[in-house]
Amino acid sequence: MARLWKQILKILDSGDEPVLNQGEMTFLGFDEEVAQLLKLGLLKETLPAQSVYCPGCENGCIMGFTRKPSGLYVYCDKGVTSRIAIKPDDLRQWKIDFFKLSQVICTELSIKEEPECKVVNKLYRLGIYKVDKLFYNLYFSPNIKYLEEVKINSKNSVLVIPAEINSDNINDSNTELMPLNRVMDITENGLKFDLEIFNQLLLSSMQQKPVLSDSSFIHSDDFCTVTVNGEEFQFNTRQARTVEILYQNYLKGVKFCKQDAILSELDVPPSVRFVHIFRNNKAWKNLIITNNEGFYGLNI
Repeated sequence: MARLWKQILKILDSGDEPVLNQGEMTFLGFDEEVAQLLKLGLLKETLPAQSVYCPGCENGCIMGFTRKPSGLYVYCDKGVTSRIAIKPDDLRQWKIDFFKLSQVICTELSIKEEPECKVVNKLYRLGIYKVDKLFYNLYFSPNIKYLEEVKINSKNSVLVIPAEINSDNINDSNTELMPLNRVMDITENGLKFDLEIFNQLLLSSMQQKPVLSDSSFIHSDDFCTVTVNGEEFQFNTRQARTVEILYQNYLKGVKFCKQDAILSELDVPPSVRFVHIFRNNKAWKNLIITNNEGFYGLNI
């Protein structure tokens, strides 16, 4: 599948949307590769073809077909037989399902969030990805040109794109690019995703950025210990999870979160209010702040 998958990524990178025709795929020997794409759910069927690859000879001409009561035919003037029957399945066509591709990427990266479609067929938010104690906002776009149309307003953002491109070609200095062709392949045996290479590329590219993370905000893996501007805060499990939720939203560009939404994620009893969570903890009103409208955030 490496051949077909790389062709698909190359076409996407050029700004076009590939259409896979069953007759063409059979002629080119890609049937097994298409079967894997279908098995992974990465293809969605589109309108039938209006022309087909002629199987009459090795030339592979694209020709119109004729419908007869007895079936579908192409008329080849280069082969031994002039009238050649074609199968109805040869007219089937598919396009890439970008939402499903986003889901596959999330699965391989163990991102628990469901991808969010920001702009149909143009931009998908994959979720928060953690590596080496740092959090990143991951997005996917089938073509880099869409970044000019849709701005990514979040910190430490990484845009997954089909193939490599010079990041100097984009105007968003806060967004790093991750080429999918370096880490993901689909062969006749299935999907291969190199997580180690993904992490290496991510850390290597982001280290060249002046904004890697909030150096004033340092946290342990479980968020039970947080240091802000040199001041250390200690939290119990529920408090730590609350801080993690607020921090992840902060990375998304959301300064304040609604109290009800936070409590819902914490799965606390109905009698618990947000102010109860940080009772007697010095983080209250120092690190944990409110806009006085029922919304809370981090003072960073």
